[in-house]
Amino acid sequence: VVKEIPHYLWLGKGFTFSGTDYYLTRLAVQQGRYAAYEDTLISGNYHHGLLTILIPFGIFGLLGFFWFAGAGWWVLYQNYRRGAPHLHMINAFLLSYYTARLLFYSTFYGQFDIEFVVFTSCVALSLAINHNRTEAVQPARVS
Repeated sequence: VVKEIPHYLWLGKGFTFSGTDYYLTRLAVQQGRYAAYEDTLISGNYHHGLLTILIPFGIFGLLGFFWFAGAGWWVLYQNYRRGAPHLHMINAFLLSYYTARLLFYSTFYGQFDIEFVVFTSCVALSLAINHNRTEAVQPARVS
């Protein structure tokens, strides 16, 4: 898979593949004519988070994902830090869950089509329960 990175660095491969190629490759793997990993080269399922972005989308897709991941983390952090006190535990959970999934996705294992739903759902849920408000809550004044 690493050999494919220079070919698709600037302009990604995309998600298209031939069903016939995939079927024939699966048959060849089952018969022992191909190595077991070669069907992943056809399907694009590399089981490594950053490769599942870099090869289909290229470097600009990877940069776009980094931007989204950073912006999503920042929104979750601001909602955790400045959110309503009764939502503090929920915001802490969403921030820690997002961070853990992002680190696991980036370093060990991940599929873009599955994990992107998790990342966007965490940010969307945080924005929904916090009413899209990240400004600091002002304490009540005692007169």
